[in-house]
Amino acid sequence: MNETRESVFQRHRGKTLAVFLLFVFVCLLLMAEIVLRVFAGLGNPMLYYQDPAFGFRLQPDQKISRYLSSQIEINNLGLRAAGYWDEKTEDKILFLGDSVTHGGNWISDEDLFSSVAVE
Repeated sequence: MNETRESVFQRHRGKTLAVFLLFVFVCLLLMAEIVLRVFAGLGNPMLYYQDPAFGFRLQPDQKISRYLSSQIEINNLGLRAAGYWDEKTEDKILFLGDSVTHGGNWISDEDLFSSVAVE
């Protein structure tokens, strides 16, 4: 007697295919998560807080690594500056502006035009 027995996978083809497709889908999601966190810089966002007086503002005292290893530092006042600002203002320059002045999320502090202008 030469009987061929079907394996569990052959007996449950639909369930096997569903589990395999679910496994592939989860693997693709994990790969997308890693790519977006590591290479796109989406794993470490700049944090903001809301204030009724002016809308929103960067939270103070942040050091963040973003896109392509750009280093962003937010000082004690929520400004994009390397050093703390105290009461003394003689040696400070404040640049006001939009995203061009701010540099977005992908330009390091030392590459901003405000840092280059101060030097």
